Amino acid sequence: MQIPSPSFRAGGNLTIMSAVVVDPSNDNQVIQATANTVPMVGIVGEAMYQPPGLTGSDNVLAATSGMNVNIVGMGNVALVQLATTATRGSRAAVYNASGWVGNATATGAAECVGVFLESGVVGNQIKMLVQPMQKYT
Repeated sequence: MQIPSPSFRAGGNLTIMSAVVVDPSNDNQVIQATANTVPMVGIVGEAMYQPPGLTGSDNVLAATSGMNVNIVGMGNVALVQLATTATRGSRAAVYNASGWVGNATATGAAECVGVFLESGVVGNQIKMLVQPMQKYT
């Protein structure tokens, strides 16, 4: 059974299948994660905000600033975009400014966003159990 996911307002452009953090400038608002040093809220879903194929549509954005967006939260399974190799059973951390994820490493403290349920390589889309705020040290 899926746990109901919260709805937030986007504090900027949010890429599909990327990690998000609380926007420090506004209540009930999230921004795209750009590093693994801030506690994660969850993952943006894979749905685009505009239908594909329409003139001017963007196939990578889930929301733009001010739009409402549903976030896949704690205890749910999300589809994520990989920035680096991922191994099933490993913790996931943000790897780049796009909010994409990869294996968390012990080389530095990282705020993790979940646990990979599948393995994959850069550019793959795989399933991850969302479990934000697992500090990996």
